[in-house]
Amino acid sequence: MDSLTQIVLGASVSEVVLGKQIGNRALLLGAIGGTIPDLDVVSNLFMSEVDSLGFHRGISHSIFFAFSFSAFMAYVVHRWYSRYDGSHRLSYMNVGFWNYYKLFFWTFLTHSILDCFTTYGTQLFAPFSNYRVAFNNISVADPLYTVPFLVCLIIASFYKKDHRKRRFFNHLGLGISSLYMMITLWNMDTITDVFKQKLQDNGVEYNRLRVSPTILNNVLWYCVAESDSSYYINYHTLVNADAYQEIVEVKKNHALIGDVRDDHTLETLKWFSNDYYAIIDLGGGKLQFNDMRFGTFTQKYENAQDYIFNFVIELNKNGQFEMLKSNAGPPDDFEGKRMASFLWKSIKGE
Repeated sequence: MDSLTQIVLGASVSEVVLGKQIGNRALLLGAIGGTIPDLDVVSNLFMSEVDSLGFHRGISHSIFFAFSFSAFMAYVVHRWYSRYDGSHRLSYMNVGFWNYYKLFFWTFLTHSILDCFTTYGTQLFAPFSNYRVAFNNISVADPLYTVPFLVCLIIASFYKKDHRKRRFFNHLGLGISSLYMMITLWNMDTITDVFKQKLQDNGVEYNRLRVSPTILNNVLWYCVAESDSSYYINYHTLVNADAYQEIVEVKKNHALIGDVRDDHTLETLKWFSNDYYAIIDLGGGKLQFNDMRFGTFTQKYENAQDYIFNFVIELNKNGQFEMLKSNAGPPDDFEGKRMASFLWKSIKGE
């Protein structure tokens, strides 16, 4: 999820582990721990764009990383506090290496598990497997998950480390966020049933389908079903299940990439999209690879620039595809107010 949410979760988990012993210092260390796994984005400076896709949410988000890198962080923090004498030593040195290890272990692990609930996917079992766990039940940024959690954590931080209200508010934040996460799973199951029924009513035969919430909410859901030759896309809101009944068909056009095998770029993009992809011919030998898990910004599926995750590729002189550029942002003519208005009306079922 977004950086703020991960910082809040890391701080709260660290408070559970060591807050009673080191107070707000646990919140600080937890916030740092909640940020560290996402520092894998620096790979963009050293890797090609296509390799960075495989690296992000990879090893730094794995169970292996939680076990191994926690030892390094615990050693660094333990050594840092061992420099001090007197009251500082009594307050922090006595915590011990293993307690710091537990703090970072649970911070790293919960970071990775939280990311598993989003659509992007998390390589939880790296480096032994590149399988990405993605439950698709919560947006990468959801204020209803983060804000109550943050408020409870801030309130808790104003109490002394051994005050019972400090523990109460921290656990309250964890409880509210966990309950909300359970509700999102229920919502996803509800929308899945609605979408399946809609496909059946329209006589659409499909091989598989997926649903995922749109940005910043858990009410309006993006739904996509896959057949042998097409994707069928629909939006459903929990406010009005009968709204937005039109199903849009998007051709897969997989034949445009031919029967290329052992192609690093193409195989990485297929893996990244979980094989939910459609191809657009841009002309001049260039193709656009669109990740259909995320859809478009403004529901203009005929507009190549409108796809949220799209990658321009072409064959090189060796007969292999190479990525010319990736576009993960809005199109040039994108209007944020229009998008916000569409989302709001859609959520209300208008």
